[in-house]
Amino acid sequence: MLIQNFRTAAEGSGEYCPIKNELRIRKGRKVYRFTCGGFELRFVAPGREEEIFILAPNIRVDEFMRCFDDLTGSSERIGHSV
Repeated sequence: MLIQNFRTAAEGSGEYCPIKNELRIRKGRKVYRFTCGGFELRFVAPGREEEIFILAPNIRVDEFMRCFDDLTGSSERIGHSV
């Protein structure tokens, strides 16, 4: 269910690649990448090291979408927990 919810949220949020289970969100010249697997969300932002967030197994689609918005919003928000 976790992966399915990620896919549903990703399909409306940016470029989704089902083979890699990866979402790419472009904001201007910056590209942010999210990958979901197991119970973790991997996040890569330009000029930053990859961050890994542990997810609850029952995370909902709207929570994924809020996470995408928060992490790709202002640079001050990057690094907060999911």
